Amino acid sequence: MNKANQLVIDKLSINCPQIVNNIKVFLLTEFKRAGKNKAVVGVSGGIDSSVVATLCVIALGKKNVVLLQLPYRGISSQGSERDSKELAEFLKVPRRNVLKFKINNIVDNYKQQLTPDLLRLGNIMARVRMIYLYDISKKINGLVVGTCNRSELLLGYETRYGDGACDLNPISSLYKNQIYQLAHYFNLPENILKKPPSAELWNGQTDENELGFSYDWVDPLLYFLIDKKMSSSMVSKKFGYKRSDILEILKKVNNNKFKQLLPPSF
Repeated sequence: MNKANQLVIDKLSINCPQIVNNIKVFLLTEFKRAGKNKAVVGVSGGIDSSVVATLCVIALGKKNVVLLQLPYRGISSQGSERDSKELAEFLKVPRRNVLKFKINNIVDNYKQQLTPDLLRLGNIMARVRMIYLYDISKKINGLVVGTCNRSELLLGYETRYGDGACDLNPISSLYKNQIYQLAHYFNLPENILKKPPSAELWNGQTDENELGFSYDWVDPLLYFLIDKKMSSSMVSKKFGYKRSDILEILKKVNNNKFKQLLPPSF
């Protein structure tokens, strides 16, 4: 086991019952503040949305959680649709609260007019999905609950006004590895636990391939650089990360800070 993996275990280990209770209080407080009691969650069969859906059910009750499956046929895998359905059954969310809309027609219309490259097309798909989430939220007088974890937010690995849009986010302070800890604590279905993280924005896309590194590698690095405010030289010397890799990650974090800010106003 290398130093980075050991750090994930030693430093990023969380007290799952305590974290779940804290997030439950957060959700109840924010929903009460907004005068709402229904949560809308976009589910993909992935680990993040599955954990968020579970947290919402714990806090608000299964009858007050609406799950949206928003596949793009031809890219979204049958496995993801199956896993989303299995999650809903696992959580015992009423069938009337599990909705599915194919986004092909809308996305294909954008493709025709804009001829986007893969990255722009992925952004379009993420923003189209958010249109559905917010429309259903308006229909049922609910709140859209975010599914981006701390690793993604720090690295800017999200689409602004797409998957990065939400009314509140219960996992924004948890790293990807900590999300897995909660998933195992909840005993989520095996297919969800074992699936490689992917936004399924194009065929064969996975988070770690697109990022160029694993979450096991980057999570402890982000923790020591951002949370513990250690210098790059100290992190390199103490934990064996290459200085060039550290600087590249810091550059990515700094270049994407704007995604977490409200638009400047004059």
